[in-house]
Amino acid sequence: MHEPFVLIPGRSSRQGVALNQGKYTDDYLDETSTLRMHPDDMQRLGLSGGDRVRMWNDVGNVTVPVIDAGDECPLGLVFMCYGGKSSLLMGGETHGSGMPDSKGLDVLIEKSPPSDSETEAESAGKHDQSAMNDVATEPATDHAAASGAAGTRAGGANRPLAPAAGRPQRFGPPNAAGSDVQPVSGAQIAIGLLGLLTLLLLLILSAV
Repeated sequence: MHEPFVLIPGRSSRQGVALNQGKYTDDYLDETSTLRMHPDDMQRLGLSGGDRVRMWNDVGNVTVPVIDAGDECPLGLVFMCYGGKSSLLMGGETHGSGMPDSKGLDVLIEKSPPSDSETEAESAGKHDQSAMNDVATEPATDHAAASGAAGTRAGGANRPLAPAAGRPQRFGPPNAAGSDVQPVSGAQIAIGLLGLLTLLLLLILSAV
């Protein structure tokens, strides 16, 4: 049996505190995925704290746990923090304001028995996110070690990768092994300066 309700998404102090720790922490996910309902409405629907309910409208549907909101929620009104769940029930119409409707959403709610597939999906999602967090916090020294390993030659000698065959080494001190950069001699410098002076003299004579 389902009944119509008005959903009011919003924010809570617990959500704000949990946000400082990250949107993928247990506290944040729990706060943004829990529905709050008046105790009389819960009793009428045969709900206890922690039971899961299915909530839907013409935009989407979600299945979330519900808890007793006490006198914070009037009869016929339910509350859930802004997050991934509540966003699934918000349409794209902005009425020319650039902001879609996010308050006073008409929804239908009914009790939903937990299913094995939902439990497995949520567990898999948390496992994937945990793996992503582990990669994001991997120490930089691990990357450095991996880079060093990539340059290791057979026999265990750690040295930089050699340039590809047929490509001269462009960097390094003059006359370094494998480098095509040659030093400039004093005679070459003198010849260059003499050429510049000659050109300057010719320019002066032509101006006179």
